[in-house]
Amino acid sequence: MQAVPKASDSRYQKRKKHKLFCKRAGIEPTIGHLKSDHRLGRNFYKGVVGGAVNLLLAAAAYNFKRAMRALLTLLKIISEMLSERASTNGFSLSCAF
Repeated sequence: MQAVPKASDSRYQKRKKHKLFCKRAGIEPTIGHLKSDHRLGRNFYKGVVGGAVNLLLAAAAYNFKRAMRALLTLLKIISEMLSERASTNGFSLSCAF
């Protein structure tokens, strides 16, 4: 299927091609980051299996980075909530020791 809708395409075909284009536009930045940040630009392993291993390692690193970022955000929120609670109760770590 061609990416650019033709004038002779039906309304259904134009809509279908537009949806595929939008999906691809959402995936392209991820592939770009994998190539630049996670060494997916060049395969350092031998053969087809090596290529699959390289892809899996890059995807795992990308997902791990996203999970760590989410965890850090969650820890920041919890820390802020605890510090607000401590300040409303008049509790301070400097007074605890």
